[in-house]
Amino acid sequence: METLAFLSAITTGVLWGITPTLYSEAVRSKGPVCANAWKSWGALAVSWVVTTFLGLFEVPSLRAFSYITLNAFLGAVIGDYAFFRGIKIAGAGKATPVGFTYILWATLLSNLSLGEPISLGVISGAFLSVFGIWLLYEDGKWDLSGIVWSLIASLFWAISPMIMKLALEEVNPFAASAWGSVVMAVVFSFMASRADFSGGYGLRKAALGGGLGIGIGLTLFYYSVSRLGVSIPVLATAVSPLVTQLTSWIGGEAPTPRTLLGSGIIALGIALGAS
Repeated sequence: METLAFLSAITTGVLWGITPTLYSEAVRSKGPVCANAWKSWGALAVSWVVTTFLGLFEVPSLRAFSYITLNAFLGAVIGDYAFFRGIKIAGAGKATPVGFTYILWATLLSNLSLGEPISLGVISGAFLSVFGIWLLYEDGKWDLSGIVWSLIASLFWAISPMIMKLALEEVNPFAASAWGSVVMAVVFSFMASRADFSGGYGLRKAALGGGLGIGIGLTLFYYSVSRLGVSIPVLATAVSPLVTQLTSWIGGEAPTPRTLLGSGIIALGIALGAS
């Protein structure tokens, strides 16, 4: 296994564990469309600066751009919008474990659609990681509509890397991420054209989250997919809910035996997949 590519996926997971707190205020106050618009603008700015600075800009072929566009619609537009709806209705504590079942679906789909070999370690790691995430978050009452939205996000997130893997055969991951951010920004800017953008502090945090999570995190994820395939990078992102939990502990929330067990199981799952 390529260590740098795997560490890139882990870094993505860490960033994705931090960004939900940056999105939450904008989602609560302005709704998922407005929050996604600001997130996409932050992603657009950062991804293009990084790609240009590294000298990795390239214009994709029509075929590659079609895959990039489809990936952006499925993952960043439909998937993220559905997840933000899930957060708004059910809260991040319920939306996250359901959304991250994408790890299982993506692992299975990568074998069925792309013919990627799946080891017993990867399959076991995927199941353990999802179970650990469930242990971290499962408490209280579940809202059905919020869970449905989160499940929709999970399914579209699972399909998205399969599409991008095809684009990455022709274009480098940094340029692919930059062009994908253009598609995402155009779509959400149109959707939010009549939105109220007053009260900008929460929206600026959403833009920061987009810059970190999409502009940097998603770019690193694409790099990992280009080197390792789909199943191992998506498993590595299971670290995201663990990072979110760790930040809450640092903030003063006491860990419980259940959350400690869930954290250990997630770590074991990732280790199994990487072995």
